Amino acid sequence: MSSSIRIRERKRDDDLRISQKEIRFPNGLSFETPTKSFQAPYSARKYDTDKLLRLNINEVSKRFDNDTIEKLVYDNIAIRKTITRKYVDGAINLFIPHLRLYNKLDNKDIRILSNFIYSVSKSVVVIPTVDFSFFKEWKDENKTQKIYSKNNIKKYVDMVKEIMVEINSVGNGKSYMGMIPLMPLPYILNLLSIYQEEGINSFIIDAGTRDILSASLFEYRMILSEINKNVIELHDSFIYAANLGYGLFEKKWTIADDFLSFYAGVDAFGGTFKSRGFQPDPQKPYTPRAKIFSKEEYIYNMSSYKQAEEVLNIKNLNRIKLRSYNENEQINETLNLKQKIGEENMMEYLYHKDRLQEDRLKLDRLRTFASQI
Repeated sequence: MSSSIRIRERKRDDDLRISQKEIRFPNGLSFETPTKSFQAPYSARKYDTDKLLRLNINEVSKRFDNDTIEKLVYDNIAIRKTITRKYVDGAINLFIPHLRLYNKLDNKDIRILSNFIYSVSKSVVVIPTVDFSFFKEWKDENKTQKIYSKNNIKKYVDMVKEIMVEINSVGNGKSYMGMIPLMPLPYILNLLSIYQEEGINSFIIDAGTRDILSASLFEYRMILSEINKNVIELHDSFIYAANLGYGLFEKKWTIADDFLSFYAGVDAFGGTFKSRGFQPDPQKPYTPRAKIFSKEEYIYNMSSYKQAEEVLNIKNLNRIKLRSYNENEQINETLNLKQKIGEENMMEYLYHKDRLQEDRLKLDRLRTFASQI
């Protein structure tokens, strides 16, 4: 059985499912939730000391396809460097393997992948996620519609079990974080059963760029309910979310549903390393939009990058600079939340944000969430 991540709840809100927890990893590093992870650039050395003092989790994802896994046998050092060069001293370096498979992994592939993941991970081993397309198959020969494939989903669940068996057979001195992709409930239950047997108390929910507060609310609620009733009580667990979605097609602004997930049981959330699936029409001009997080309103303001440059006063604004700005704003707001939890009514705090008032249904969902899990 793996080493456990130590979790201690310090404070919680009376009405919403937001709490402050101390999370301590086996290597001694610890942090308090709620928190937003960051994603280091090509070279983590670019981070200055003052900024590092506020950072907790450095999320590093790496995509593996069948060819990449085969290359691990001959050139694992080069692949290892693409991961470790993004590690940041003093932070929890959370390495998330992202599989894009076109063929099933055989036993040899799983052994290779398992031992590489273990060797490159720091104090915590994250169970790999997969592209959601792996869970689907064509409904018929016409190839007009894809449906969930029971066989493919079972392959993933079996692979998760085999990865942990392989790591444990050689020796495991690290903690696991159980990966939970959004997929049909029976298979989520199978995953949670595997994680319970291993004594895992920390989980990553891969939302696959879907909004867990609306479109995927049922699946998310069931995941928390099952963890709470059949695995470990939520106040003793650590819930991390990745690839959270929010509205994409609003013209001027959209509610920051990813950040609002803190109020619905997510202790920490990371970035988006999966494609949102939007493909612009090649026949029409497409201008990428800048999405600026507002901690005052919990929204993303939409604009062109040129307009965003003027608003933020950042020269040569690009996707990485904008991501860094949003990370800073969100991390600053989590510091504010840590002071408010247990001291102020968090629902009242949300009610004072005018834009959220325009979506009362979402606020009502948050209000009923805590009492029904």
